[in-house]
Amino acid sequence: MTNNYNLKILIVEDEVFIADFIETILNDAGYFNIQKAHNKLEAQKSITNNTLDIILMDININGKMEGIELVKKLPYNCGVIYITGQSDIKVVRQAVATHPKAYLTKPIKKTDLLSNIAIAEQQKQAFHFEVKDGHTSVRLCADDILFIKSDNNYIDIVTKNRRYALRETLKQFLKEINCNDFVQVHRSYVVNKKAITKRTSTAIFIDKEEIPASRNFELL
Repeated sequence: MTNNYNLKILIVEDEVFIADFIETILNDAGYFNIQKAHNKLEAQKSITNNTLDIILMDININGKMEGIELVKKLPYNCGVIYITGQSDIKVVRQAVATHPKAYLTKPIKKTDLLSNIAIAEQQKQAFHFEVKDGHTSVRLCADDILFIKSDNNYIDIVTKNRRYALRETLKQFLKEINCNDFVQVHRSYVVNKKAITKRTSTAIFIDKEEIPASRNFELL
C-alpha cells in the first residue's frame, strides 16, 4: 500500500514486543508518522511535545491503571483507541467514560486495529473545517469548539484557546458543521454537548461560562 497517510500516531505500550508488533502492522499499511512510549513519562513527553491525531493507549502501564488517567488529562482532542488485556467491567466503564474511538483487547488483531484506525481517521477529517482569521485560514477541530454566540449576521466561535469572529449565521454554521454534538440552546447560542460541565433549567455551564438556555429550544 502506498504511503498516503499523514496521521501522527502514538503507541503507548509497556511491552516492547507488542509495541513493535503494532508499529509493524501500521508501517505495512502505510502509516509511518509513529512514536512509541513504554512508560507514563515517555507518553507525557510525546503528548506535550506533539499534536497527535491518534493515541493507541494501553490501560495497564507498568502494572498500573495509568492509561485512563493520561487520557483524562490530554491537553487537546485526539482519537484514543484503548488497547488492553483488561476484562474487568469497572475498568471498561472507566475507559468508555473518556469517550475513546475504540476499545481493543489483546491479543491484537490486524484487521481490528486497521479498521478502527481508519474509522478514527475518517471521523477526524469529518469534524474539521476552515475559518478565516483575518487574511489567514485556520483549520479548527469541532471537538475544540466550546460554544458559538450569535450577533445577528455574525458569530463568535469560542474554542479552548481563543475566539474567532465570522460573518455567518448560527443556522449556516450548524448546516456546515453537520455534527450531532452541537445543539442550539438559545436563539443566540449553540453549545458543544461534550464541553458542558453543568446545566440547570435556565442555563448551560461550560466551566465558568454561563450560557442562557431557552425553553423554545430542545435541551440535551
